[in-house]
Amino acid sequence: MTRRMGTLSSLLALLFGVALVCTSIAWSTTGPLPVSQVQQMNAGNDSQQTWTGTIKKDDSGKLILVTGDGKMFRLTPENEASSLVDKSVKVTGTLKGDVITVSSIEPMD
Repeated sequence: MTRRMGTLSSLLALLFGVALVCTSIAWSTTGPLPVSQVQQMNAGNDSQQTWTGTIKKDDSGKLILVTGDGKMFRLTPENEASSLVDKSVKVTGTLKGDVITVSSIEPMD
C-alpha cells in the first residue's frame, strides 16, 4: 500500500510538472510583444490629425503649437507657421513623438 502511494505521488508530481511547463509555454507565447512587432503594427498609423492652439517660440527659438490644455508640439517644417507666431491656428498633420509634420495650417482669427 505504501509503495502504491509513493508511485501515485510520483505520478501526480509528474503530471503537475507537465501542466506547469505547458502553462509557462502558453504564457510565453501570449506575453508582451517584441518592440519590432509593435513598430511594424504602428508603421501605418501616420494618419492626418488636427490640432488647435497658439503658435509660440520655445526657449531655443523653435516654433511650437501650444494647445488649450497646455500640450506643446514642435512643428516641422516651420516656414508656414513663422508668420503666425502668437496667433490661434488650426494645424493638420501627422504626429511622431512630440513633433507635428505640418501638412496645412490656418489662422483661426
